[in-house]
Amino acid sequence: MGILRKMVWAGALVLGLGSGAIGQTVTFKELERPVVSTERGWWRFAGDNFRNVQLDELKDIRSEGITLVYGVVRLDPFRETESLGSVPADLERSFGYARQAGVKVILRFVYNYPQSSQEYEDAEDASLEIVEAHIGKLAPVIAANADTIAVWQAGFIGAWGEGHTSSNGLDSDANKAKVRDMILAVAPGGMHLQWRYPADLLAWEAKDKRGRFGMHNDCFLSSPTDVGSYSENPAQRQKQRAAIAKMSGSTYFSGETCDAEKNKIRKGCGDILQEGAQFHVQALGIDYYTAFHKAWKSGGCYEDVSARMGYRFVLVKAVVDGDKLRLTIRNEGWARLMSPRKVKLKVGSNSVTFGPDGLESIGPGDVVRLSAKLPGGPLPRKACIAAPDPSERLASKAAYAIRFANADQKGQKWDAGAFCFNLP
Repeated sequence: MGILRKMVWAGALVLGLGSGAIGQTVTFKELERPVVSTERGWWRFAGDNFRNVQLDELKDIRSEGITLVYGVVRLDPFRETESLGSVPADLERSFGYARQAGVKVILRFVYNYPQSSQEYEDAEDASLEIVEAHIGKLAPVIAANADTIAVWQAGFIGAWGEGHTSSNGLDSDANKAKVRDMILAVAPGGMHLQWRYPADLLAWEAKDKRGRFGMHNDCFLSSPTDVGSYSENPAQRQKQRAAIAKMSGSTYFSGETCDAEKNKIRKGCGDILQEGAQFHVQALGIDYYTAFHKAWKSGGCYEDVSARMGYRFVLVKAVVDGDKLRLTIRNEGWARLMSPRKVKLKVGSNSVTFGPDGLESIGPGDVVRLSAKLPGGPLPRKACIAAPDPSERLASKAAYAIRFANADQKGQKWDAGAFCFNLP
């Protein structure tokens, strides 16, 4: 693969760890291809309306090696009423299907989803009072399914829920801030949030002290301004891009490319490899706009893009040091893992946790050294390294465990059933 280096960490004697002798070291080799791992990578639409999605649809997406779905929830029938009918119950079912299929959801609520210029011109949303009522009614089902939501995109306002062209004046600065505060008031702690436009995010930066909101760029790379995402003023645009790049180091940045062939689109491999890293891209849509994906394939970087989105954790080496196992891990992805995640040493049905830090502490290109106390003395054989989902409901599900980007060699092997990497 182009930029995926073949990583054999030399200088350490490769031995089995079973005897537990002090100083014994095992080195690992990086897998030279993308890995399928939760909360990152390509995303695909979960049907036209997430509240009506079927289990088989989600299973089909997961079978493609895609772990994220875009769950757009259509609220069109409720634009003029505070009622949401069966929407909360429908969503409870849909989130249950997502868990069964092994995917997480990029969530957005909308009052319209234009498919033509005429539909765009006619797009309607709801009044501020109705939006507030709807958010209140949706809050319980969102909280109950927080473990299955990768990120919540603000939505609600204007065409596609992107925060513009509101038929009810929701796109004024004051009303956008009110919708923001409604979402912050009900979003569970630790849930990642996104907003569409950099100008809003930067205006709010001082107030959003918890750093909850990142950007979803729905026309990434698609014109000099990313089709209106950034300012038309070149100097202001440069400042916005620099600020969003910095913000994306600690917030969830995702999006999709779009059809803007008449503009100066940036679809070369150099463009995506540079800006993917610059903006710490976690996930991109695979459904649209495919001209970019074709260009990346013909340019030889599509696999690199697939591998680098989000985190890419590579085990570097493990060393037995007395009653401790010291583990070195490197992040070869474009972004850090946004959710807390501990690494565990599993021995049969028992496990111990590596510390002091979790995988979320490893930024792009960074290395962390963790340690775990060996249970009852020397490390027994058939031990393995795992990073299960911290949610009690998902911890035992292989689809939600992090897959380390390491190759099988000399007794080392990824165990898909146990969702951990076996030590020799």
